Amino acid sequence: MVARLLLSTLRHVSELLNREGILWDRNIDAMLVAFQDAGLRPKRYPPTITVGNQRFAQFLYQPGETDFDIQVDFLFAEQPFQQEALARRVTTAFPDWETNAFVLACEDLIVFKLVAGRIIDLADAAALLRANRNTLDFSALKSESTKVNVGAELKQVWKEAFPDETMPGEAV
Repeated sequence: MVARLLLSTLRHVSELLNREGILWDRNIDAMLVAFQDAGLRPKRYPPTITVGNQRFAQFLYQPGETDFDIQVDFLFAEQPFQQEALARRVTTAFPDWETNAFVLACEDLIVFKLVAGRIIDLADAAALLRANRNTLDFSALKSESTKVNVGAELKQVWKEAFPDETMPGEAV
């Protein structure tokens, strides 16, 4: 059920962006009006929040068949590593949905979580490592984390996720 609700929210937001021709152009006021017209509401006023050096606009959406909100975060890609991550985005297909969606590559999402640096973000990074361990490109992950000065955090999160194991590509 949760996955279905998240897909419903993603579909709603994606259709809104396409229908309204909304481009993420940093004009929060124009976007806020369009999002509110589509049933999204700001989580706070103003809707922007900065975590680490990443700036987001946060909205809440209540799918029609529920009595609770789902948070939708939009990232301002202002830093070079964020823009590079968006350029590397991958398409993913969802069940029962004809449209593919773009998502960050898992390696980039882990780096974003490390940069944010909050306890919840570091826990998310560890969970992503555990869930995607067999498909991660560790060379890219280490390279990107080093570029943005979170290489030490990556090692620490790896150690927490896999206490008795060395990260692939690391010296024993």
